[in-house]
Amino acid sequence: MSAWHTYFLAVILLAVVESTSDGAVIELRDQAAIGQKGMIELGDVAQIVDADAEFVERLKHLPLTPAPAAGRSVRLPFEEIRSRLQAHGVNLAEVEFRGQLSTEVRAEEARPVHVPDERALKTQTRASLVTRSRPRQIPPSQIEEDKAREILTDAFRRAFRTGPLEAQGWRIRCEAESQDVRRVKAMYSEEIHFREGRVSPGTSQKLTAWWEDAAGETVEITVGVMIERTPQVLSVKQNLPTGAILRPDDLAWINADEETAGVTRIADVIGKQAARNLRAGQPLKMTDVASVPLIRANDIVTVSVQRSGVTVRRTFKALSTGAMDETVNLSAIDDPRIRIQAVVTGYHEASLSVDTEPQSRVAPQRGGYIEYVTPTTVTGAGGVP
Repeated sequence: MSAWHTYFLAVILLAVVESTSDGAVIELRDQAAIGQKGMIELGDVAQIVDADAEFVERLKHLPLTPAPAAGRSVRLPFEEIRSRLQAHGVNLAEVEFRGQLSTEVRAEEARPVHVPDERALKTQTRASLVTRSRPRQIPPSQIEEDKAREILTDAFRRAFRTGPLEAQGWRIRCEAESQDVRRVKAMYSEEIHFREGRVSPGTSQKLTAWWEDAAGETVEITVGVMIERTPQVLSVKQNLPTGAILRPDDLAWINADEETAGVTRIADVIGKQAARNLRAGQPLKMTDVASVPLIRANDIVTVSVQRSGVTVRRTFKALSTGAMDETVNLSAIDDPRIRIQAVVTGYHEASLSVDTEPQSRVAPQRGGYIEYVTPTTVTGAGGVP
């Protein structure tokens, strides 16, 4: 072979090598496994090699087809992969395919999340409370105290069988000391026992509660137990609208959590009107009722004036509104200059006690006062009234 032919073949071989090395190599795998995702990407089924790292990343994330359901598989043939790349605008002249003619893609099943057993957590918590050293004791929160109170109360009910006692209207409350709250909170109520065998209702008592910790040792704490009558407050038997006058037949006693939750005296609400709509079974509060106005503004009121054992009655016009035993302002009908303050004694009735002669223009008296109002003087143009 002549030197010229040798040189020509070398040039052709170099051109072929250079053209092959310039394109990205996509080597398809035989099998591939993917996690929980919606689409199969090219990077899931092939290994991509190219000098341009940015071009490789773009190829890896090209979507091919929807992923199969968890635990299932799908097979992607070479022709489908090639057509998807072409659909995404990839110049097939710039890539070289190698490897398998198809790839089987399997979607892995979701791994179950391990949830630790609640009782195991309780045991671990108790063990940590026994072995852990605490240089500084942090006071328990209100939530922790409420939880400890609930656990101790349930344990007390179980140990002393308090169902009949609570049915008779008795209330039970158990309290742990501050340093014992977290230890109680880490226990189950059925694991707590009491040294005492009997309790007396109506008193506050100190009992000894005990249980076995994670190390098998007996733990004892002091528990304050209060057994008291459930407080009762007033409520209405049926719904009443605003303005309704409360009568004895409208009221009923109900159990309440706190003594201050409602009205406890019937006399405080009888004869008063509802300040808002009242619902049956709800605790009645003093803000829910208001005194019934017996005198309203512009009403004609009969005023009784007592003086030296003699009672004189006269009609006045009300200038304000008042309920029983409240003070109202009135003016004389025939002479509006005369104004008085009297105490409401009934419907359109008031009283004014006058024991002495008035010594001044305004004379305060027991139960009210009388005031004479001087009429306003109108001055003419010449300054002469």
